[in-house]
Amino acid sequence: MKTIYAYTRQQAISDGVLRRLEDFLRHELPEDGTIIPRLDTLRSLDGKFPLGELVITPAAAHVLHPTDVLTCLMRHRLGDWGHLDEEDRASNECALKNDERLFSAYHVPDKNDDRFEIRFYVITERNREATTVLLPEDY
Repeated sequence: MKTIYAYTRQQAISDGVLRRLEDFLRHELPEDGTIIPRLDTLRSLDGKFPLGELVITPAAAHVLHPTDVLTCLMRHRLGDWGHLDEEDRASNECALKNDERLFSAYHVPDKNDDRFEIRFYVITERNREATTVLLPEDY
């Protein structure tokens, strides 16, 4: 009999495959006391669904500016799916009703070189326990 083990989000965080968004913000934003209120505002926002635990991949953390991440997470929570075609938008609207996975795509300037634009995804799990910010190559 073959035993299959699930790789949990907590293991992924421990292994460095994912980072807690709060840790990313603390590292990237100046210590001006606005980090936690920004996250609290995001979580208390009267959105279409809960985001759950917020995580980001290391690759996304390297190229995305924290303010862009927070803004796009707010857009995602409000049902603004970003740069998706009509079919994918309709799929998300259906997923809202059926507790399925929610997917958004956004374009923002590269924090390391604003001459370039970065496409990234925001994905909320079907059980709404977590939302992940990631690059297409992380998917």
